Amino acid sequence: MTVQAEPYEDVLYLYVQHGCELCAEAEAELEASPFRFIKFHVTAAPEPAYALVWNPDGTTERVERGLFHGFPMLVDRWLGLRFVGLPAIQQRIGSSPKPWT
Repeated sequence: MTVQAEPYEDVLYLYVQHGCELCAEAEAELEASPFRFIKFHVTAAPEPAYALVWNPDGTTERVERGLFHGFPMLVDRWLGLRFVGLPAIQQRIGSSPKPWT
C-alpha cells in the first residue's frame, strides 16, 4: 500500500523516474505485497551534480545525484540497505521473514 504520511522506520522508500517501465513494475509488485512504502519521483535539477526529489506532498528537495545508483531504487531504512533494480527489489520483498502490517 502506498503511504501518504510521515516517514517511519518500517516503511520502504521507492525512488522512481517518470517514464521508467521497470519503476512501474516495481511499484506494482510493492502494491501487491504486504509492505508499506512511500513513492518519491526523482528528476534532474538545474545544477548537474544534483537531482530533485518530489515528495508525496508536492514539495521538492535538492539532493546530490550520487545518492542514486539507478532506478528503481528501494531504500529499507530498518535494514539500512538500498536495493537497485527490479530483481533486487523483487528479492527484498520476497525474502522478508516478517512483512510489516
